[in-house]
Amino acid sequence: MGKIINKVCSVPNGKYFVFLFLFLLVLFSARFMVTGYGVGGDGEGYYAYLPSVIIDKDLDFKNQYLSGPGLNSTNPFKDTEEGSAHLIRKTSNRTATGYLTNPFPIGSAILWLPFFILSLSLIHFLNLFGLNITLNGYSALSQYVTMVGSIFYVILGFILTYKLIKKFCVDPGIIKSSIFLILIGTFAIQYFAIEPSMSHANDFFIITLFFYYFYINFILTDNKAPYKKWIIFGVISGLMVLVRPQNALLIALPLIYSIALLIKNRSSAKKELINYAIFFSTFLISLLPLLISWKIIYGSFLTIPQGVGPLLYFSPQIPQVLFSFRHSLFVSTPLLIFSIIGFTFLFKDTYTDNKKKEAYHNTIFLILLVLAFLSQLYINSIIVRDWWAGDSFGARRFVGLMFIFVLGFSYFLNKIRTKKIRYFVYFIFAIFVFLNILYNIEYNLLIISRSEPITYLEIVKALALKTKI
Repeated sequence: MGKIINKVCSVPNGKYFVFLFLFLLVLFSARFMVTGYGVGGDGEGYYAYLPSVIIDKDLDFKNQYLSGPGLNSTNPFKDTEEGSAHLIRKTSNRTATGYLTNPFPIGSAILWLPFFILSLSLIHFLNLFGLNITLNGYSALSQYVTMVGSIFYVILGFILTYKLIKKFCVDPGIIKSSIFLILIGTFAIQYFAIEPSMSHANDFFIITLFFYYFYINFILTDNKAPYKKWIIFGVISGLMVLVRPQNALLIALPLIYSIALLIKNRSSAKKELINYAIFFSTFLISLLPLLISWKIIYGSFLTIPQGVGPLLYFSPQIPQVLFSFRHSLFVSTPLLIFSIIGFTFLFKDTYTDNKKKEAYHNTIFLILLVLAFLSQLYINSIIVRDWWAGDSFGARRFVGLMFIFVLGFSYFLNKIRTKKIRYFVYFIFAIFVFLNILYNIEYNLLIISRSEPITYLEIVKALALKTKI
């Protein structure tokens, strides 16, 4: 493991990120070849907007649902009976406006749009030579090219992660090795390569962009950014909510920071208030695609498409989300324990060095990241019906915050100076990475349950017995 990490550390940045892209692309391509499709699960809902709006020019999803790639594929691991029941529910559940429901927001489709249009252009070109590829948006080519878009956004997210962590004086080679270890040793691998049609890859990119942009242009400048930066930040914030509406909680963090600075520097209050007005105006305009789609489908600009089930506002399931055997953050993905340890070291070191202006800014930023994590932990812990995120591989609802875990993990590695300790830590990493890869393989081959609690002993037992658990 140590030699592999050293090789990763020595790869030039350009080649490293190309390698990451190709690595994810190979995994996705292998899965695509086995299953026969690239869009599946919740991804069918996120993706349906593209063929419906671009090709059909409406929001009637019936023909999209009937074309569901997961049902019409050669996937040897699909549950035909469950899929058929799911299809019946999707094609019969209509709203008061007469439209079929689609609980998944439009944001991912907006990010995929350039790649979807590229796929249609390629199909038009290839059909000139008599290939007769279907132009309904569900051809293998359309799915493949569009989902490559998710991998593209993952790489952009990792590039931003790399640039952000460098600001905290972490060795560049260690950052690159940390990115790779977190990728293959956590639930990220499932949603960045195996199931890129879920919203998590796009969520990771847009949340990382949100915090990176805010850190560079607002925290490091004490909010002295020109109005153009506020416009861009408003668009980024709007797109972040379009991808996953619960991300609206994260917007409160820069708002709290800005209000604190406004109270501290009242002399510039007028200019700051104008900037805030520009931000919120741009933010609200950016939300229009989501609001309009909800109005057409559900008859209201504001709604909760998934429905409001019982929520445990005052008794969140935090211990279960963090430490249970049912898709918890640290038991299902023990590698992330080192991220928390490293982040704690980083916060302590940065806070201790708080007299320097850069350290002061970094301390504020780290506090905001802690609040971001706690806000997502809370919202994921109050959902009674599935705080474990259904048929999830690990704690998938935390994928959007993966840059925070890479930051903590990088700093942990950066603190290790003794060779003997480093090799011991690499040995532990190797065990956790191996277990995660084994878990992932058995999860995708349906050898283990996707929704029930699962222990690592059961994962190893399933490998030994080669029977379903």
